[in-house]
Amino acid sequence: MQSPRNSPNSKPANIRLSTGSAVQTDFKPSEAEILTAVGEWLLTALPAGFGVFQGQQNQFANPLTQFATMTIVARERKNTDSVFYVATERIIQKSVLLTIQIDVWGAGAGNAAERVETLWRSPSSCDFFREIRPECAPTHANDPHQQGFQTAEKQYEDHWIVDLKLNAITQLSSSQESALSAQVSLINADFPSKIIPPTKRKMK
Repeated sequence: MQSPRNSPNSKPANIRLSTGSAVQTDFKPSEAEILTAVGEWLLTALPAGFGVFQGQQNQFANPLTQFATMTIVARERKNTDSVFYVATERIIQKSVLLTIQIDVWGAGAGNAAERVETLWRSPSSCDFFREIRPECAPTHANDPHQQGFQTAEKQYEDHWIVDLKLNAITQLSSSQESALSAQVSLINADFPSKIIPPTKRKMK
């Protein structure tokens, strides 16, 4: 048989590679995107006059009227990661249960927190997220509870907390090399013109 490297018709394979985009440094949807969706829902669930803000912000002055804050306080994995490939990307997908703490402040905070807990469990909240953030779905909520609070003037103020549970399907993608095209060359091979059968052995 003629060696491929000595064959006059042999050519090296020509493969063109393509690299994908840079590695994503954050999960999609991001924390900001999730809190934006939750905040929009809270504005429909809270009584009129309540404002909604993201929690744990520096140099943030509390509003003079009733308001609520949102803070993601826990992330619980719900499945084993799944991996799939799209074009030049490798995508890792997982399901996570988020606990979002809602702090409600001001007069009527107790009733407002109970209203949030009740409406979060209703089918209407699932319909809301299906429209604006389909990878997220409300699951359940803990019972509201009061947290004592005193102002700088030593005055008591209503402060109630309710934890909302939200299931999110998150994705993290990274780039990888992939072959967009490949050119394969045929190699001629020389075979003997006569096939010699194996030597017959005499059976004793």
